[in-house]
Amino acid sequence: MENYINLNRAFALIPESQEREYQDEWGSFLGSSKEKGWSDVLKEYRCVILAEAGAGKTEEFRQQASNLMKRGVTSFFIRIEDIDSDFEDAFEIGSQQEFRDWLDGSGEAWFFLDSVDEARLTNPNAFKKAINRFATCISNAKHRAHIFISSRPYAWRPKEDRSIVDDKLYLPQCQNTKEPSVHDGDETENDLSALTVMMLKPLDSDRIKSYCEARDAQSVDSLLEEIERLNLWTLAERPFDLENIIDKWREAGVLGSRIELLKHNIKSKLTEQHSVDRADSQHLVLEQALNGARKLAAAVILTDTAGIVIPDSISKLKGIQACEVLSDWAPKDIRALLELGIFNDIIYDTVRFRHREIRELLAAEWFDSLLQSGADRSSIAALFFKEQYGEKIITPRLRSVLSWLILFDDIFYQQAISIAPEIAVEGGDPAILPLPTRERLLEKIVLEIATNKDDRGARDNTAIARIAREDLTPKTVELIKEYFDNDEAIFFLGV
Repeated sequence: MENYINLNRAFALIPESQEREYQDEWGSFLGSSKEKGWSDVLKEYRCVILAEAGAGKTEEFRQQASNLMKRGVTSFFIRIEDIDSDFEDAFEIGSQQEFRDWLDGSGEAWFFLDSVDEARLTNPNAFKKAINRFATCISNAKHRAHIFISSRPYAWRPKEDRSIVDDKLYLPQCQNTKEPSVHDGDETENDLSALTVMMLKPLDSDRIKSYCEARDAQSVDSLLEEIERLNLWTLAERPFDLENIIDKWREAGVLGSRIELLKHNIKSKLTEQHSVDRADSQHLVLEQALNGARKLAAAVILTDTAGIVIPDSISKLKGIQACEVLSDWAPKDIRALLELGIFNDIIYDTVRFRHREIRELLAAEWFDSLLQSGADRSSIAALFFKEQYGEKIITPRLRSVLSWLILFDDIFYQQAISIAPEIAVEGGDPAILPLPTRERLLEKIVLEIATNKDDRGARDNTAIARIAREDLTPKTVELIKEYFDNDEAIFFLGV
């Protein structure tokens, strides 16, 4: 608890109708409702908190339970996976005696149950069994219980898990006041469930700054300028990953290029586990782990399937079969790879890459390795470039991968730029390209924008920031003078 950093975390209410819609790509949900803080969240009686791996949800739950306890409020922190096995010993904050005293009294209590995904690491039905046991233990006092459940987005099943919670822990909510009623009668067709689902929002720039300061990072303002320059906000928005950025900053005093930092992140995640529960994982040589991760990343993107099924899974699950992609690997080595920090924890016998951009870079490196090894170039190019209605286009599914691949292969670069020059600034790290190349690229993009021939993919200031370095200033000034009367071009150039 002494390592906890109070960042006044923010939450967004997720309407029930949108839970399933954002289940696979939760990062796209920013929340349309007013931002909430813990003071708002603690008023709820039934609440599920969704957060990605490394977002800090467990520490937030622990801290809230501890804070309430210090204020004399009855509160408990319990790991869901411990509830069914031995409830009496499951209390990590609070005690069995305090629980019994609460049952015998008439006051309210706050329960923080962490977490759905950990409970399902080995058994998909573990969550249901734990909720059944917990509901039995609080029996007739459930209307006095504020119950908070944490989960990762993809481990929360909107329909099934809502039913599990409402079946055993149902509490009605008054439609007008939105406050839970305290009667414990049977549910009626007019009663709405008090259960709400919220997302723990990513760290914004102010909270990232506060975190860096609390971690005693040197020259925090300069660090934030580097994060801005490299457009690394999405990589800094979770405490677990922000630590990696701070470590790199401490080592070198600079973050270097965008690709350097991502590669540093990949190396760290392939040599360190993000969970202490993985301490006895099979050791893999970095190069072997890197090659396996690249191949799996390419398979995920080519098949448009996020889940990767672990070896020897007994369930018929939708997902990429890791043992087929890595057919020359021993099952124990595949399992060791999938337990490394570059992936999320194993849920329902499947894992996912933690970061979309790292997945795309790894896939691009895999394609580059094929080209370097002498694979048929035309066959690989056919995956990226198509002809549609007589026009050459870039395959939409591989567009983000191509933004990285063109940095490694000049032939692919020339072909991609001839079709859609903005592809270079939509992603990847074009700032590492030689100055003459970036100058020609900037000229081509501005011309396309000025003549309205682009696909609008580069029409924001973050796009030019990807190629901008101080040495590009003279060319930028030259283009501003040339296109001073074109609003779209001037906006792109950042004036």
